[in-house]
Amino acid sequence: YLKIGDSITIERSNDVIPRVIGINYLERDKQHVKDIEFLTVCPTCHSKLEEVYPQHFCPNIDCPDRLKGALLHFVQRDAMNIEGLGSSIIDLFVEKGYLKSIKDIYLLKRYKDEILQLEGFGEKKVEKLFNAIEESKNREFWRVLYGLGIREVGKSMAKALVKHFKSMENLIAATDEELRQVEDVGDVTIKEIKS
Repeated sequence: YLKIGDSITIERSNDVIPRVIGINYLERDKQHVKDIEFLTVCPTCHSKLEEVYPQHFCPNIDCPDRLKGALLHFVQRDAMNIEGLGSSIIDLFVEKGYLKSIKDIYLLKRYKDEILQLEGFGEKKVEKLFNAIEESKNREFWRVLYGLGIREVGKSMAKALVKHFKSMENLIAATDEELRQVEDVGDVTIKEIKS
């Protein structure tokens, strides 16, 4: 296993992301290396983390950082593409209590007066944000599904599910057997969709 301080060989994966392709074990004896210790509890809410190899997840749906991550995923370019609702604004709006779930993005106008009082939020900026939120209501269904951040449902899986089921209602009502008819959908994906 890779350790902190190891000498490694990397290559470019997908022409961008570095990928470790080798560890120089002969160098390990000459260097001070130590094991990589993964967190076992969420640093924000202190819930015990779930390990879904190779990643660790906070299972607490009320964790503020988990909420911020879900919101950021939902508004990203590949999902709902809501310009003006970036990381720092999401952090601020969660802290202020304006955003407690994804649906609250579409109820944000109720806080317009409060938002206008915040530093850096003029009429033009707030109007532009609300327009971007309104525009996002016209995005393709696969983007909504992908934006929900269901584990095992990436962009291509979201597109395949939408092509097969056509609507959220049909997808929600689908039996396990009907879900298995979609290419690459197995028990793990079904479990994540149903939870």
